[in-house]
Amino acid sequence: MSWGVFKTALLKGHDTAETDFYDTFLHMVEESPYEFKNPEIMLFMIIELVGSSCYSCILENEPLPMKEYKPYLYDVIRGIIQMQIVREKN
Repeated sequence: MSWGVFKTALLKGHDTAETDFYDTFLHMVEESPYEFKNPEIMLFMIIELVGSSCYSCILENEPLPMKEYKPYLYDVIRGIIQMQIVREKN
């Protein structure tokens, strides 16, 4: 999973399941009680983090098996989201 591959799949057209994901993401951002600095950058950081950091966990169980790594990954993803919040919407 990488941003380039992911974005290319999203831009192919609106008749695919991949595009539905991006539309759903944008809808979630719009419906969120928060305003974000740059939702596309936030998504980019999460996708790149997941793709690169999970590679060894999945294939080689290094530095941890994926099951043990997930709590750390989730904490960092929450941190990325928190850092992108500008303010609460009215």
